[in-house]
Amino acid sequence: MSIEITESLNCFPSGSLSKHQRHIPMGTPHNLRTLAGIRTQEGKAIAAGKLYRSDSVAQLSSESKKRLDTLQLKVVTDFRSSLEQENTPHQWPVNDIDIIHRPIPVMGDNGRAEMMRVLQNVDSAEEVVRWLGELYRSMVIDFSHVYAEWLHSLLSDDSYPQLYHCTAGKDRTGVATALLLKLLGVADVLIMDDFLLSNELSAEYIEARTTGKVTFSWMPEGVNPDFLRPLLSVQKEFLQATFSHINEECGSFAQYARQCLEMTSKEVSQLRKNLLVTD
Repeated sequence: MSIEITESLNCFPSGSLSKHQRHIPMGTPHNLRTLAGIRTQEGKAIAAGKLYRSDSVAQLSSESKKRLDTLQLKVVTDFRSSLEQENTPHQWPVNDIDIIHRPIPVMGDNGRAEMMRVLQNVDSAEEVVRWLGELYRSMVIDFSHVYAEWLHSLLSDDSYPQLYHCTAGKDRTGVATALLLKLLGVADVLIMDDFLLSNELSAEYIEARTTGKVTFSWMPEGVNPDFLRPLLSVQKEFLQATFSHINEECGSFAQYARQCLEMTSKEVSQLRKNLLVTD
């Protein structure tokens, strides 16, 4: 079952929650979930009322805004590019929430134009998958400084409760979550489970756009829906490519954490202290 929004999500239990129980059904955003209850290999769990990951929450209906108010957010981190932020700006009252822009323009600032170029020049879905795999490899190294800034911000108690997002909540946000969970000591299989959960939570969204029920204004006419599907979903190969590239570039994740994320062992311990609880 999914978590229903009632008076406050801060009252969620701190123990283990299944991946489906972490989903917060909203309609829009559709890929919203709490990190509460994800368990580490040492048996601790991420505390309730701390972190939420999502697709874009920049423009919401009044009902969605009212429901999200129950999260009692202090911070919203936005990984979208500058152009994405300009095209769909946040509408939160500025005094209510600290909105922090940490752009990760992995497709360039105009991601839509780049996706159009790819869709018009590929001959198979496999080519799209390979292109996306390269983006993931680039993201984790070329934008490690952005992830480092975000992770260091989580050392402060003032960063919580926080929601972080990009546009679809699956790629830039997915990598951010994977890096965080790895630092917290979560097993690789659970990190992958959370990463792939975006496919289930976005299933209706993906189906509507690949069947033509809903279309993107920017999408070229006549695009093969098989080419579009990889853009709207995630595959285990994407996250595998991410961590493989980390090992290739740095030798190990521990080295990557020290060299690229600039996280000391003391800071990793503090991060775990801030986010983890024992049942």
